[in-house]
Amino acid sequence: MTDKKTIGSLYLTIIIFLLGIGGLSADPYKKKIKEYQKELETKSGDLKNIEGQIKNKQSEQEKYQQQERQLRQQLQQLNSDINNLENQLVKIKLQISRAEKESRIAEKNYQQACQLQQHWQQVYRQELWEWFKQLYSYKYLFGDPTEESIRRASYQQKVNLASSAQRQQEICQQSLQRLKKIRENLIRLKEDQENNRQMLAKKKDEKDELLKTTMGQRLALEEEIKQLRESAKALRDLINKLTVEKKQTEEEMRLSKLAGEEFARKKGHLFWPVNGKVITGFGRIPHPELDTYIVSNGIKIKVAEDQPVLAIDRGSCIFTGTFRNYGQMIVIEHGGGFYSVYGQLDSILIKEGMKVAGRQEVGKINRGNLLYLELRLNNEPINPLDWLEKEEASK
Repeated sequence: MTDKKTIGSLYLTIIIFLLGIGGLSADPYKKKIKEYQKELETKSGDLKNIEGQIKNKQSEQEKYQQQERQLRQQLQQLNSDINNLENQLVKIKLQISRAEKESRIAEKNYQQACQLQQHWQQVYRQELWEWFKQLYSYKYLFGDPTEESIRRASYQQKVNLASSAQRQQEICQQSLQRLKKIRENLIRLKEDQENNRQMLAKKKDEKDELLKTTMGQRLALEEEIKQLRESAKALRDLINKLTVEKKQTEEEMRLSKLAGEEFARKKGHLFWPVNGKVITGFGRIPHPELDTYIVSNGIKIKVAEDQPVLAIDRGSCIFTGTFRNYGQMIVIEHGGGFYSVYGQLDSILIKEGMKVAGRQEVGKINRGNLLYLELRLNNEPINPLDWLEKEEASK
């Protein structure tokens, strides 16, 4: 048959395991350090991975920055080329305007030359006709030779003036044709330059758009790098924290080991928690009513009067509260895997996390009640009577 006390002891084992002070490992500190080490290796791997991503992103960022610089240089050159073309277009327009003005003047001169040439031709023809008519007249045959010479000179003058007007007309016509050709060439040049300007403007717009896209990609990449750096910083902080906690745990393990060694040296010399009589021993004992044996993981001490319950040695309180058949209970850790359990208390005077000195009052028990005391080493119950002072509980 299974005694209720055996079941209660099982629950105590479970609660000690849940509190992280026992468990399946014989050395909880080593288990905790191993967990820290595993976590550190995992986080270090994550950090290395993120740092690799940052490096790759930075290389990609440098490419975008280089592309931006190239695009800005190209845009600067395009703007310079467009400005040069616009300046050339201004000059060409001025040249066209000047050519048109000169063409208008040349056209006017040509028209005047044509009119003058027509005038002198008409005069020349008229005088030629008059002279021709006089060839067969009496006046011509018997006229004054001097008058005839004057007439001939006047006629020759008209011929010369008509010829001069003809030459002037030809010169004006040539000048007008030359100016028209210049104007046509300038207009074609203007059209070519305007086409070049439009082509450069289109190319500039494409470069502007590409620059915006590149800048957007670079900024997005910078944001990714920023987030990765924040993640890396958080990981470094966590790694530093885990490293500190691991070192603290290692130090706690060292101190716990020292405390455990000190506790072990006190075997047979630990303080009794109360003055009273041991009525239930440790281990396999006969059941008081049934013809069988039960297993007791601790001892029961009956007190004859109200009195404080003392800690059997210094340590740290890791649990206070009511727990099943143990009633109000205290668990104190002494280091090195040693724990003391005080059950069936009438009141508790300490709190979890408090440091406890040897023989410090931790609770109270009333007259006639039983104090349950249990010792554990690495979550295994050990006989308290082997560890307490070699004297009766009652004095």
